[in-house]
Amino acid sequence: MSCAEVLEKLSNLLKTTEFTDIYFVGYVDGEESPTTFRPALELMFFEFEDCFLRLQAVEQYSRVHLTLTADIDYDFPFEIEEEDIPASVSMGDSLLDGTTMTTHKVTKVRLFGMADRDYFIDCEALEMTLSTGQILFVDPTYEFGFKLGSAAQEQVWAENLPHEKPAITELEL
Repeated sequence: MSCAEVLEKLSNLLKTTEFTDIYFVGYVDGEESPTTFRPALELMFFEFEDCFLRLQAVEQYSRVHLTLTADIDYDFPFEIEEEDIPASVSMGDSLLDGTTMTTHKVTKVRLFGMADRDYFIDCEALEMTLSTGQILFVDPTYEFGFKLGSAAQEQVWAENLPHEKPAITELEL
């Protein structure tokens, strides 16, 4: 599947489904008491009604790979100990504006510095605007993986780029 086909599939998904949740994945440290959730901040999942948008920080946290998947996976870019248990945590209620009854539709997506790749979308950063007016900016340059923020995070990201702000591919939905 080409990048254009992945973009079209993503665009069709966003036009027809609601954005329902945000998941961070990681593991529960099996030797600690009480147990501690250790997030793998280089992986994040955005849930839509019947599938997930998988976001992975790559290239030493300078780019984002986006793929559509049926389920959350625990394919960490590192090894976990045998006694550790893969886990995820839902953060939508904490991070998305509104109440649990609020409908969230994605109205616009901006992909910064998109590169043409097969089977996935590759970009330097991602911004999603929701029907509530909330902006989610995904910054992969955070020291330990993703920093999820608002439009203000885009400004921080842009100020710290080692080059000029990249071209923007915009999906109007």
